[in-house]
Amino acid sequence: MKTQAILFNLLLLTMIAKSSLAQTAIPRDTSTGLIAYQGVVKDDSVAKEELYARAKSWILKTLKSSDNMVQLDDKDFNSITGSGTILLDKKSSGPYSYQNGKLNFKLTVQFKDGRLRYTFENFTYWGEVFALMQSTPMKTVNSGLEELTLPGNGKKSVMDNVDEKMKALVLSFTNAVSKANAAQKDDW
Repeated sequence: MKTQAILFNLLLLTMIAKSSLAQTAIPRDTSTGLIAYQGVVKDDSVAKEELYARAKSWILKTLKSSDNMVQLDDKDFNSITGSGTILLDKKSSGPYSYQNGKLNFKLTVQFKDGRLRYTFENFTYWGEVFALMQSTPMKTVNSGLEELTLPGNGKKSVMDNVDEKMKALVLSFTNAVSKANAAQKDDW
């Protein structure tokens, strides 16, 4: 009985250690190696002007704050470049918590008849690190995701949060520009 309990505890500890070491597979640009969420949305029946209008509408509705803006608005409907900021969840890792996190990024959308290509890149993280049971931050971080260093298992915790939020943002974008959602236009 005692041997079974010891074996069970060893197995449990091994599983916990493996799960804490597992890294989120953050997507990277194949040419630069930097973090980037990229993709193509195809619909041969839609002109680039319509795809452009859908993408611009999503950008204006979704990335609406004083520090988010469309920086380059191509009048020939070839591309849109803008920046955005999203809020990250409070996360804890060991004796530290990571709070008030914000993720800034650049969004580029390029258009051709029947398809568009999007790229979310140039990520910068801003947040505060709190030690256990402290009410004032011990460190304020303002860093590119590539160079991010945090105490404890903080980088993994923050990167998991970034990946979760960015995947949701990409899904929202692709749904908004896809053909399936085009029929939801307000035709009053």
